[in-house]
Amino acid sequence: MLLSTSVLLEYQEVLNRPSNLKQFNLNKKQIANYLAFISFIAKPVVIHFTHRPNLRDETDNKFLELALNGQADFLITSNIRDYKKNADLKLTTMKIVTPADFSKIWREKHEN
Repeated sequence: MLLSTSVLLEYQEVLNRPSNLKQFNLNKKQIANYLAFISFIAKPVVIHFTHRPNLRDETDNKFLELALNGQADFLITSNIRDYKKNADLKLTTMKIVTPADFSKIWREKHEN
């Protein structure tokens, strides 16, 4: 798992929305603990250069920047269509997959 400051701040903002706190039955202290855990286990990536592929949703760019700067093999998202809509985005070393697809790929490679 890779993590940049901008992605951590995005997680913090989204998870602390009142609707999400209510939906997941969590409080702000629990969210802070969760984010601290993610910060501890993730590999930090400093964004030295940015990629602006002009994705449909501007906020998706930070996740692509993180994956590219961290030399990720996969960008795992439930939001694949926003990354695949841009015909200018040509990725040769990284695959954009759903969590379910990544789980299947991982199991095929590591189980058996």
